[in-house]
Amino acid sequence: MLVKEIDVSGHILRLYFEGQELWIPDRTLASYRVRPGDTVDIYLENIAEQLAIKFGNQDKSPDGKLRDE
Repeated sequence: MLVKEIDVSGHILRLYFEGQELWIPDRTLASYRVRPGDTVDIYLENIAEQLAIKFGNQDKSPDGKLRDE
């Protein structure tokens, strides 16, 4: 549902509730004890930036995308 509402292209979407990452596929928010009115934190991680950090390539453009070589 969030992917339809938010443009997450080029990003990794992570959800957290009370410090716990909600990452198991096919689980519902209710299965994590999230109730109406609770706050779920959403983090978008830039895929290109994470790859650059992981592989030691710091040659990125200002928008966080890897530069073409």
